[in-house]
Amino acid sequence: MQSRPVRYEIQRPVEFRVRIGAKMVQGSGRTVNISRNGILFKTDEALRVGDKIDCVIAMGPGLIDAQETVNLQVQGITLRNNDGSVAVVIKKHRIRPTHSGLDDGLGL
Repeated sequence: MQSRPVRYEIQRPVEFRVRIGAKMVQGSGRTVNISRNGILFKTDEALRVGDKIDCVIAMGPGLIDAQETVNLQVQGITLRNNDGSVAVVIKKHRIRPTHSGLDDGLGL
């Protein structure tokens, strides 16, 4: 039996966008925890299970490098949405300078 990845309780701002049909929905929230395979975050947006999602998590100074602030960009699929707690499985990710936002997404 494979063990579950370690979850790190990191509360950081997250911005996201989801394509629902021909419409692009953008929103924001706050992470609850992050693992190597996924993210759990809180939001007021009603996201559907199975949607492709691009997220940008602001990883302030000191979390990765004491000097530079960076964003963790993630592309994934929503696994569940329970009362505003959204779980996302990570398919792609990269770390970028803070000035990179959703406009520099991973290809939603």
